[in-house]
Amino acid sequence: MILHDIHIHTHISSCGSPEAFAEGYISRAKEIGLKTVGFSDHMWDRAVPGASRWYEPQDFAHVCGLIPEVPKSHRGVHLLFGCEAECRMDGVVGLSEEVAQKFDYILIAHGHDHMKNFVMPAEFLDDHPAHAKFAVRHFKDILQSPLRKYFTSVAHPFVPGTRHGDTNAVLCHIPDRDFRECFEAARDAGIALEMNGSTFIGFSEEEIRNLEYVRMYAIAKECGCRFTYGSDSHCYGDRQLGKVELLKSLAGISDSDFLDMSRKPDRKQNLFQRLRGTRT
Repeated sequence: MILHDIHIHTHISSCGSPEAFAEGYISRAKEIGLKTVGFSDHMWDRAVPGASRWYEPQDFAHVCGLIPEVPKSHRGVHLLFGCEAECRMDGVVGLSEEVAQKFDYILIAHGHDHMKNFVMPAEFLDDHPAHAKFAVRHFKDILQSPLRKYFTSVAHPFVPGTRHGDTNAVLCHIPDRDFRECFEAARDAGIALEMNGSTFIGFSEEEIRNLEYVRMYAIAKECGCRFTYGSDSHCYGDRQLGKVELLKSLAGISDSDFLDMSRKPDRKQNLFQRLRGTRT
C-alpha cells in the first residue's frame, strides 16, 4: 500500500489551482491514510540563466512563499518541502548547488515535451521514433547532470507530455536494451523512478494492462530501481491510487521497492522544521 505522495502542486505553481493550499492537502492526506506528503512546486533557480518565460517567476524565493501558510500542527502527517526541477533540452538543469541543498528532496522532470523548444525540439513531437530517441537521450542527460546527487526521483519518466494517446506509439520505439541502460544508470546513481498518478487519468484498467508502461516498469524492477509515488495533483482530488496499484502488480513491483519517504531526509529536522519550528 502506498503511504506517501511527494508530487503535489499548490497555488504557488503557475499551473496549480488557486484553491490548492497546503492545509487542504494535509486534511485530504489524513482522510485517505497517507503518512507523508511532499510539496513539489515547479522551480527554476534564478542563479541559472536561460529560464523559459513560464519558469522565470518561479524561483526559490517564490516557492518558499508556501512555507508561511503551512499549519504548525500537521495532524500526524509527515511533511517534506521539495520542488519539481526542470532539465532543458540541452541538458542544463535549473538548479544551483546552493539552492539544491536547501530542499528536503528534488523531483527532476522528464517528459515535459509540451514545452516546445525548451524541453524538446518541436519537430520531434509528432515524429514518434524521433520522440522516443530524444526521450532516451534526455533521460541520460538528467543522470549525467552535476546536480544528480540531489535528485530523489525522476518525475513521470518517459511519459509523452503531448497527448495520452501517444503513449504506446512513442514507447514502442524504445527497445528493452535502451530502457535497461537508462534504469541501470538510475539505480547506480541512487535516483528513484516515479509512478505518476496523473499519467493514468483517462485510461481504463483494461487499457492500463496494455500500456507500454507495464513493460517499462517491469524492466526497471529487474534492474533494481527504487520507486516513489506522486499524484501530480494540482488541487485536491483523485490520486489514481487504484490504477497505480494495478500497474505495480502488473510490473511485479512490491511496496518494499518504494522509498520510505517518512525517513527522508536524513536530517534531524526537515526544511519546514528548520524555517518555522513546526511539528508533526
